[in-house]
Amino acid sequence: MPINDPAVGLAEKLGLTAAELRKRKLLLGLHAEEEAELAQLRPTVELAIDDIIEEFYRRQLAEPAIRALIGDRDTLLRLKTAMRAYVLDLFCGDYDVAYAERRLRVGRVHGRIGIPVKYYISSVFQLFQVLGLYLKRRTGSDYPPPALRRLLLLDMELTFDTYVHGLHGQIAALQEELVASSRHLEEVVRERTAWLEATSRIDALTGLYNRRAFSEALDRECAAAARRDGALCLMFADLNRFKALNDTEGHAAGDRILKQVAQMLQRLSRTSDMVFRYGGDEFCLLLPDTSEAGAAAFRDRVLAEVPRCTGGRVGLSVGWAISAPGAPVPPDELLRLADVAMYAAKDEAAQQGDGLGRTGLEGPIRSQDA
Repeated sequence: MPINDPAVGLAEKLGLTAAELRKRKLLLGLHAEEEAELAQLRPTVELAIDDIIEEFYRRQLAEPAIRALIGDRDTLLRLKTAMRAYVLDLFCGDYDVAYAERRLRVGRVHGRIGIPVKYYISSVFQLFQVLGLYLKRRTGSDYPPPALRRLLLLDMELTFDTYVHGLHGQIAALQEELVASSRHLEEVVRERTAWLEATSRIDALTGLYNRRAFSEALDRECAAAARRDGALCLMFADLNRFKALNDTEGHAAGDRILKQVAQMLQRLSRTSDMVFRYGGDEFCLLLPDTSEAGAAAFRDRVLAEVPRCTGGRVGLSVGWAISAPGAPVPPDELLRLADVAMYAAKDEAAQQGDGLGRTGLEGPIRSQDA
């Protein structure tokens, strides 16, 4: 039967068998003769039980800390009723596992309501004195019988067993809570780390991937294209007349243009394409499986959208380089070639006099032509 099964008694949970209980009683010198002696005293105790209980609690309530623990009158009445049953049980004469189970349950209640051990021990001492006082009056003996002292020691053992068992349970619960908190904290750290990792690759202004993300993606996509013997187009785009816009209309206007261009590039891109803000007014795009014709067509769509999304206040120069099947180009070289192509397009636009980068002014420089 599982140890946490509510049907399992405390004695069984604590491994307190009849054999173990006999051993404990023998260690305390509590033999059958002493048990019988206690049973013979029960009628005497029954006659004085009400006086015993009243005197016990008179002494208990004299201690302010214990009085505070007891609290109100109703609680005191309930305690007196329970104590009456306990005292009579001390003289039942049958101290078997069932008796131990009752003692263990008392100890569990003490532990749950948080009675300090020092007050529990003092209450046992007070009870021993009170019982001794009334037994002396009625039997004429000078001291309480040794059997009573030994039985109260056994009761203390059993109570402390439940105290310790309760502490173990609290420690286990705290450990489980600590493990759960640790797992939650680890999950929070993982989420925060993932968020920081993600945000470290995102440009705050445009929401595009940033230059760091571009460098990683370029290496990754070049390797992937080489493995599948496919094409990879790296397209470089740079705004024309952007500095003049910032100087005349302010940086807020420049920021709006950058965001508008970024949104336009994302809108025109395929799901497999990646758009990056390389820095300042420069953008990079990685276009997997894109040929020269595909790159030129994409360039034309982009340039056609520039006047609409910027109000014609800036132009765009575009150049690209392609790592072709059977002739893969290393990442650094692919970037250099695309950069050269973009600047060639920019120079051509400048020669036209307005620098607006109209459609047809920007053209590619193929990697093999560089």
